[in-house]
Amino acid sequence: MIQAVVKGKGGTVWTEFLGRRPASCTVDIFKGAGAQVVTTGACTVDTVNTTSTAATAAQDEAVALTSVAGITTGRRYLFGGEEVGIKSISGSTVTLWAPLAIVHAIGSTFQGLRVTYDVSALQAATVWSDGYATFTPDSGLPQTEVVHCTKHTFPDAMISAYDVRGIIPRMSGSVDADLDLEKAYRDARDNFLLDLGGKTMVNAIIGVAQFRQLVAMRFWLDRRPEFGENWAPEFDNVEKRYMAGLDRAQSVSPIDADGDGVTTEGPEKRALTGLDLEAL
Repeated sequence: MIQAVVKGKGGTVWTEFLGRRPASCTVDIFKGAGAQVVTTGACTVDTVNTTSTAATAAQDEAVALTSVAGITTGRRYLFGGEEVGIKSISGSTVTLWAPLAIVHAIGSTFQGLRVTYDVSALQAATVWSDGYATFTPDSGLPQTEVVHCTKHTFPDAMISAYDVRGIIPRMSGSVDADLDLEKAYRDARDNFLLDLGGKTMVNAIIGVAQFRQLVAMRFWLDRRPEFGENWAPEFDNVEKRYMAGLDRAQSVSPIDADGDGVTTEGPEKRALTGLDLEAL
């Protein structure tokens, strides 16, 4: 996921170590130009650490837990060594997005995987692009996430079912009922931002509403492999519209061609509402 903090306000950056839950973790955050803005910052490991109150079989889609405190829908957890995603919570039972792959005995651990760090306003004092955060756990290999500091950010949720239905109305009921829509919407957002221009352009643009239709189109294009040849004409049409819209957006967007945090052509030379990134 493309992560961003806001200049003068900060924000939260995060990662998930798949298949393992570190006891502790630190983070180092660098600007795109290489300057370090956070050095071995102490991260917070998700405090969810509970157990199951009943045995589960392979293909089960619900897990009864001792406590659901702190568990968040749409997030990834480690259940007895198996990664699961939470679709919903009812009482002390969580429903999963996908069936379990293996048997779990009563008392199996259920733990949070997410590691977070709160970037302060002081640490986010200047705008930067092409930045990154390296998370180093107490054991095992570190991993890195893309992080920018911007004046304005795209929200995580840029579209809803309303936007998706508007692209191909007669297909709106054809989406898999087991699809994690919240994640699919975020993936469409990220894929669109990467299509738009990657790390040097996406945070130089404001005006979320004008991009919602393109993100909704990207949602459908991400689903194309799930549908047969009977739907090919609809998808071909969506792809044609998407590429044309993407081309228009790219032609009028402020661009930071060399990644130094300054746009080479600002909004005074482009039609799209935008902003110049400040120099580092």
